[in-house]
Amino acid sequence: MNQFIFLFLILTSFITLSIGGYAFFRKHESSALPFAALMFAVSIHAFGYALEHIVINQDVMLYLLKFEYIGIAFFPLLIVWFTIAIKNEEKRQDSLLLIVFFAFSLTTFFLVQTNDFHHLYFNEVNILFGEKRLYLELIRGSWFYVQAVVLICALVFMLQNSLKMYRKSTGYYKVKAKSILIAICFPIVIGVVLTLEVLPSPVDFFPMTYASIGIIWFLDFQKHGIFQMMPVTYKKIFEEVSEGVVVVDKDNLIVNYNLAAFDVFKEEVKLMNGLNIKPILEKLSFIENDDYIGKVFEVRYRNRFKIYQLKNTDMYDPKQAYQGKIIVINDITKEIDAGRVLKTLATQDSLTGISNRRHFFDRCKEKIEQARIEHKSVSCVLMDIDHFKLVNDTHGHLVGDNILKEVSHICYETLRPYDLMGRYGGEEFAILLYDTSLTDSHQIIERMRSEISAHHFFNDEGEVINITVSFGIHQPNLLVEDDMSIILRKADKSLYQAKNEGRDRIIFYSEQSV
Repeated sequence: MNQFIFLFLILTSFITLSIGGYAFFRKHESSALPFAALMFAVSIHAFGYALEHIVINQDVMLYLLKFEYIGIAFFPLLIVWFTIAIKNEEKRQDSLLLIVFFAFSLTTFFLVQTNDFHHLYFNEVNILFGEKRLYLELIRGSWFYVQAVVLICALVFMLQNSLKMYRKSTGYYKVKAKSILIAICFPIVIGVVLTLEVLPSPVDFFPMTYASIGIIWFLDFQKHGIFQMMPVTYKKIFEEVSEGVVVVDKDNLIVNYNLAAFDVFKEEVKLMNGLNIKPILEKLSFIENDDYIGKVFEVRYRNRFKIYQLKNTDMYDPKQAYQGKIIVINDITKEIDAGRVLKTLATQDSLTGISNRRHFFDRCKEKIEQARIEHKSVSCVLMDIDHFKLVNDTHGHLVGDNILKEVSHICYETLRPYDLMGRYGGEEFAILLYDTSLTDSHQIIERMRSEISAHHFFNDEGEVINITVSFGIHQPNLLVEDDMSIILRKADKSLYQAKNEGRDRIIFYSEQSV
C-alpha cells in the first residue's frame, strides 16, 4: 500500500511540476503565472509527502514535513491570486486581499519552520513505528485550524467568483466556468472533512485532490484557451476608463467586457461571455460620417440617443499568432453635437434657419453644374420685402425679425425638396428653382407672393401688419452662362425693376427690359 501511495504521489508531483512548467513558460498570458505557482506548490507538497512513505529516518521525516509546507503554507495565497487572474477584472480590494493572504501564508510558513520553539502550529509531532514504515502523528495546534479556515475561505472566494463567471457566460465559456466551479468543490469538501476530523485517516488526500483539479483545469484551459484571456493590466481599462471595452477571442466570442460596454448594448442585447460579437454589431445603426475615424453608430433610447465610435485593436501572442481583439466604444455624442452646431453656424442664417449667403452660393454652384450635365434649366430668384425699413422704424426690430422668420418659412414651405433658398442680406432672399420652365417658375413664385400678401403679420400689440414682396427672376442659358455672380446680378436688375414699377410683383429678366 505504501509503495502504491508513493508511486502515485511521485507521478502526481511529476505531472503537476510539468503542468506548472508549461504554464510558467506561458507567463505572459494572464492566469498562467499564478496557475504555474499553484501547480509548483502542489508538486512540492506531493513530492515531500511521497518521500514520507519510504524514509525510515526520523530526522529526515521531520525535514520533509517542513519541506511540504513550502507549498502548503502558500496554498491560500496562490488560490486567491489565481482566482483574481481568471476573473479578468482585478479590483482595488483584490490587491489588498493578496497582501493579507501573502502575510498570512508567510506567517504560516514561519510558524511551521519554527514550531519546535512555540508549538503553535502543531502541539506535538510524534514519530510512530508501523509495520513497514514510520508514521508522523501530528497533534494540531491553534494556528493549524486558522490555516484550515483561511484555506477554506480562499476556496470559497474562488467558488464565489466561479459562480459569477458561470452566470455571465454562455457557450463553451459557460462550460469552462462550470468545470472550474465543479472542480473547486472537491478541496472544499475534503478540507472541511479533514479539519473537522469526520473521517480520521492516516493518509492526507490534499495532494491528490489538488493534483486532480490541476489536471482537469489544465486540460480545460488548453481546450478553451483560458491562458490567453486578459492580462492583469486590464485593471486600468475596466476600472478607470469611461469608454466601453469588449474583449473577443479569435473566434469573435466575447471574453470579457466592462460595465460601460454593458450599458451601451443593453438595449440591443445582454452581453455575456461566449456570445459572438458579430450578430450584436450587425444590429447597430451605423452612420456614414467622414469627420470621424472608425465606425460610428447610433443607439436610441426612449427619448434620447447616443452616438458612439467603435475602434478595435488586434491582439497577438509573442509568436505573432492572432488571439483576438479589444473593441473600444467611445461616446462621441457631445463631439458630434458640437460638430453639428459648428456646421450649422457656418452654413445657416442664425435668424431664419435657412442657408446663409455663402452656403447658398456654394450649393448653387453644385446645382448649376448638375443642371448643365443633365441638360436641365434653373431659375434664379431674388426677393425683397417691400418697405421693410418702415416696418422696423414703426414697430421695432424684434417685430421685423419675426416677420423675416415668418416670410422665410412661407417661402421655404412653398419650394420643392430640390430647390434652394438662402438669406441674401437684410430683407433680401435668394432662391434657385431647379428643372423649371419660365411658366413653372412664375407659378411657384406667384403662389409664394400671394401667400405672403394674404398672411396676417402682427406687432407686439396684436395689430395686423400687411406685408408685400417683390421678385426678380432670371433663367440663364447654362451653356454660356454659369457664373453665379452674373446670374444673381441680372436677377437683381429684375428685382429693381419690380420695385420701380410699384412693388408686390414679379419681373423676369430680359435684355430688352434692361
